[in-house]
Amino acid sequence: MNLPDDLPPAIKVTVGDLPGPDFTTYLPIGTASAKNAGDPAPAGAAQPLPGETRQNKRESNVRQRVKKKEYSLEGPCEIKIKTDTTETETKGRGLKCRAYRNTYWSTTVRCEAKTKPKSPGEYSTQVVSGLREYVTKHQSKKQKIQEYLGYCPVGFKEYSDLFQKPQSTKPKSIDPDEPIFLNDIHELCNQLKQILLPNDALNPAGLITITGATDSSKSLITRGLIFLYLRQVAEKAFRKSLRRPHLVTFEDPIEEFYITEPATDFAPKNLDELEQLLATIYIDYTPREKRTDTDKLTKAIQDAKRQTPAVFFVGETRDPRDWIDLLKFSGSGHLVITTSHAGSVVEAMTQIFRETETQTPSQRSEIARRILGIVNLSTLYPTSPEIRSIVRVLLPAVWRSTSQSRNNLVADGLSSILPALDREEEIGYYGRTYFARNLLENPTGDFKNRNDKDALGKEILRKAMEWDIGGV
Repeated sequence: MNLPDDLPPAIKVTVGDLPGPDFTTYLPIGTASAKNAGDPAPAGAAQPLPGETRQNKRESNVRQRVKKKEYSLEGPCEIKIKTDTTETETKGRGLKCRAYRNTYWSTTVRCEAKTKPKSPGEYSTQVVSGLREYVTKHQSKKQKIQEYLGYCPVGFKEYSDLFQKPQSTKPKSIDPDEPIFLNDIHELCNQLKQILLPNDALNPAGLITITGATDSSKSLITRGLIFLYLRQVAEKAFRKSLRRPHLVTFEDPIEEFYITEPATDFAPKNLDELEQLLATIYIDYTPREKRTDTDKLTKAIQDAKRQTPAVFFVGETRDPRDWIDLLKFSGSGHLVITTSHAGSVVEAMTQIFRETETQTPSQRSEIARRILGIVNLSTLYPTSPEIRSIVRVLLPAVWRSTSQSRNNLVADGLSSILPALDREEEIGYYGRTYFARNLLENPTGDFKNRNDKDALGKEILRKAMEWDIGGV
């Protein structure tokens, strides 16, 4: 909506510093300042304004529509920069949306400001220092800092000295319902990142979909991939004094928060703590839940266009229209990551073609240039009676966009996605056998210390080859 110039700013924010021309800030929903910033009015018809005339009726109607906007608001923004000694104001445009299960307003602002260089120092040094400070502050909770970083993959050792808990003298109990992965989850996520989002990739854009059956750990691997990529991007942004990378999510419901409070599995309800953690890891984060923070995916995408997302994550894509919307958004220069159900890479691509009614080479060309990669996860449960119920092995297969894989897809369609027993980098295919061999050559954790490692290794490799040959 284009608001009349004489209307007051629809969005008001107060910051202690103006970090640059494009930034995101947060405000609790329901506070007085939130209401002043345009919190929607209660349901029901608005009462006429005293003394309303025909001349100002249209302006009043515009104001009422703005107030009733339920999930987000875009418009002029008044920015107050307030320090201990000074208070100044500037103007810009902003988008304010409900987030964190209707707990905070996430407000992304663009204005006329210069980017301020960061204080000298290494990114990793700042992160470790900030996390250590946070750990010390919360020692009474007896939590490890990894539990405050909900997307951090198990096995990530960069902050290992901060993750340690006091050693317990009690024997470790085994929960039969808790899966034990023979994969190192961090290592598997890192392999996928190096294939799909390598360190030398410049502003990658396109759709990545992580597929598999129910309970195939799609969300676990997706969150780990996002964590490692965002950390890579945040380090570059910090070094160059660029905007903090922004993760925007849309889930139904939110399964895990990037920043979380271990005691509640929710994001910190103390705004200072939330902002301290986000500033420490140099990331902005706007989680949105369907029906709570926004009504539908199309609206979340529309808002995301104003939020400068480094990653737009959709918890699961089910509806045909959603595939069309995500592919359009990814084709406009954005990185989109989602999950979906499929039994193989070919089945996942078939699903995309079917839902988008893609049939001709020209239509395949449009789709091919918008897809960055497809991962399909298969889970192997080893047959040993003593471990069948608790041990699993994740064996991915990957199709990656390359010039050759795109050309093959356009010319030959789905028949071009040929399973490989190892990796075929030119055609962008990495088979389950490739990942199985990596696991056997670099065993870690539970797998490395098992007495039945050799028998398990043979079973894993045999099954991976069988699945590759069968195209599963």
